Formats: sequence, C-alpha cells, structure tokens
Amino acid sequence: MTESFLGELWMFLREARATTYAGDAQPSTSSTMPGFKLFALGNRTWTYRDVYAGSRLFGGYEAVWYMARPVWHMNYRGGMIECFRHDRRIAQQAYAMLREFLRQDSSRFEPRGGSHSAIIGAKGWRYHCVQLDANDRTIASPHWDIRDFRGKEQLVKVGERGPCYIGYFHGGLLID
Repeated sequence: MTESFLGELWMFLREARATTYAGDAQPSTSSTMPGFKLFALGNRTWTYRDVYAGSRLFGGYEAVWYMARPVWHMNYRGGMIECFRHDRRIAQQAYAMLREFLRQDSSRFEPRGGSHSAIIGAKGWRYHCVQLDANDRTIASPHWDIRDFRGKEQLVKVGERGPCYIGYFHGGLLID
C-alpha cells in the first residue's frame, strides 16, 4: 500500500475516532454481538467500526474498510486497575480524560491520540503511551507504524502512587 493510501487511512481513522467515542457520541447496540456496543462512521469510500463490551474492564476492536474491503484493525483490552475499579467517580473522570486526550490532533499516525505522553490540562491527570515489542518490552521510538504496532497506555491521577487505568492494544494492516 502506498504512502498516500496510508495517509488517507490515517486521516479517515482520526476523523472517525474524533466523532465517535472520543467525540462523546452515543454507541448503538450490536445486533450481531449481544451485549456489545457499536460506533460506526462511513462514506462512499471508507467505513469505520468500533465494537466493545465492558466499561471499567473492557475489550474490543476497531476496523476500517476501504471500498468495502477490510484494510486495517486494532484490538484493545484494558480498564481501571483493581483498587479503582469500584470507584465510579474516578472511572468517569479517567474515561473523560482519555476521550479528551484521544481528541488531540496529530498529522502522523498515533494509535491512541496526539502524543506519547501528556499532562491533561489543570485537571490533574497524566497520560503515557509506549510502544511494545513482541516480548512486551518498551521500544524507545517516537514514531508509530500504522502497518503494524503494539502498545500500552496508562492514566495516572496526580497524587496517586501509580496508574488508575491501563490499556493494551495492537493492530495494523489487513492484506489478502
């Protein structure tokens, strides 16, 4: 796939995320997967689906089709760590901060937002995202590859000793 195609894919994926989960859209229920929620966006060329279940612990996937052919996907799993799992207020704050971070704009592919590490406003949250190799070791590179990636993200509330939220993800191109 050409660099031009990969750029178009990223532009569409960025728009889809910003107008669905990160944009506070309301998901529909999935008729083919009871208990799962669905975000969808599409036009004549591109189609996006984000299907997930759970809240404080969740799992799901994003997929993109080009001209009705699947071309990209990302699986994800994560949630609030155990000591925060039953604190609905902290969970709501954490997911609001995650959505705010995911709305950040980036001209290059970022699987989960606009920067690898950021302090989110004066709201007292820190977001950190790293690339992982096949053995779950951190890769010290600022550049992600939309064709093949793997990573881990964390949200830390200022004043806490460790992360409140941890998520893992991996994905890339689909080629017949």
